[in-house]
Amino acid sequence: MTDSAVDIKVLAAEFDNPAWRINNLYLVKPREGGEGVVFKTNPIQEKFYWAMKNRNVILKPRGIGFTTLLCLFELDLAMHNPGINVGITAHTEEKAKDIFRDHIRYGYDNYRIPEVRIPLAAGTQGSQTELVFANGSVIRVDVGLRSGTYQVIHSSELGPMSKTAPEKAEEFVSGTLPTVRTASTYVFIESTAAGTTGVFYEMVQRAQKANAEIAAKVRPENDLDYRFHFFGWWEDDTKVLDAEVIIPKYLDEYFDALAVKHGVKLTREQKAWYVVTADEQGEFMRSNYPSVAEEAFEASMEGAYFSKAMNEAAKTGRIGRYAYDPRYMVDTWWDIGINDEMSIWFSQTTGNMVNMIDFYENSGEGLLHYIDVMKAKPWGRRYGRHVGPHDINTRDAFTARTKRQTAAQHGITFEYVERPRSIADAVESARMILPRCCFDKANCALGIEHMECYRKEWDRRHGVWKDRPLHDRHSHGASAFMVFAQFHDRLIQRGQRRPLTVKYETF
Repeated sequence: MTDSAVDIKVLAAEFDNPAWRINNLYLVKPREGGEGVVFKTNPIQEKFYWAMKNRNVILKPRGIGFTTLLCLFELDLAMHNPGINVGITAHTEEKAKDIFRDHIRYGYDNYRIPEVRIPLAAGTQGSQTELVFANGSVIRVDVGLRSGTYQVIHSSELGPMSKTAPEKAEEFVSGTLPTVRTASTYVFIESTAAGTTGVFYEMVQRAQKANAEIAAKVRPENDLDYRFHFFGWWEDDTKVLDAEVIIPKYLDEYFDALAVKHGVKLTREQKAWYVVTADEQGEFMRSNYPSVAEEAFEASMEGAYFSKAMNEAAKTGRIGRYAYDPRYMVDTWWDIGINDEMSIWFSQTTGNMVNMIDFYENSGEGLLHYIDVMKAKPWGRRYGRHVGPHDINTRDAFTARTKRQTAAQHGITFEYVERPRSIADAVESARMILPRCCFDKANCALGIEHMECYRKEWDRRHGVWKDRPLHDRHSHGASAFMVFAQFHDRLIQRGQRRPLTVKYETF
């Protein structure tokens, strides 16, 4: 039966209005849990809805509900228009399943007037990745959309995908976007910021440039231009806290700067919310809850030791396709952590440049595991130098042998670098050699992420970066690179210009 909460007279007058349908006929799961509630656009969602065009890039703070709004818009479009193909991508398989279950399927199953809901095609009701409607429309949710023609493409969190799975992000741009080329189609790319490299960052930069040209009347807007959308956390009327809080000096200065430079004048309740949330989020506050657009990407570089150098490498093409070249031997650079954690960079020196052709890391495995990994690489046994940190000479409590001695028993001769005088010295060595390094984007994706994200520890009390690194999952990969940089420095001190390999290692 028709939901009694939907007035029949209003329904008859408004049913052809998609904005009304979205705000009256769909239930969503409330964040606080419990039974579904009727979806209503919040002020930011409403502002976006009337400002969007066919192609849209959205740089968003967390918690606004853009994914929810867009999924309901796409579900409504597919149900009320025949032959509409909607493709939605997420940055992980788990997130793709969540989007399908919590937004698409839930919205369809809880449509408030089931007797006018478009039925699903026979035999497709049980799918966990797509809805196929009897009117010929389809909604598909996946990590990647490798084939098909779509009238609507929606990418959720392309920023994180650009960082953790760059090949999938590039496939989205090169393989999926070309399927939507006419003015009658929609593209929605909504994401939080995640570093100053990758396809999402590049799309934001292009969209901002195009929008500035159009606003300045340098050229007219065309159907293939992306409209850039940004909404600061302070535009969300739920981000307030009615409490007395002590505002640290650095945040008091930050609030003053927002008012003077950007005209963003915060209320007492907004400041209280920001102070409490900043204490929880620490260094992630500005990327998760930016006040202005440029802040989102600047935050990703603050405190990161190598972010500027890696950004420059990406801009100059030194992060790309740098595969193994059989004309040169392969050197390895190691870091050894607790619980048998190991990170290894594989490089080839070609003239004055060093190509990082591969990266590998693991934990809970003995040294022999990593030797087997080395042997299984495409270059087999064509190795030159193997260099580790100073603690490769530490004796194992059970075998009384060092890792260096164990490796020697299996035909690998390790050299090592001394403990640096300070972490600042090791970091500076890496910064000096980075302009001469190239990285294979596919094989070194995880290592590149480590280099981009290796950062200082955050001082929550004072809102500043400490003069010491944060020890997290990025530490070992960056440390292995610093082993390479310090060894290179040592060779220069000996009169050699670069770490040339002089022999093949034999196993």
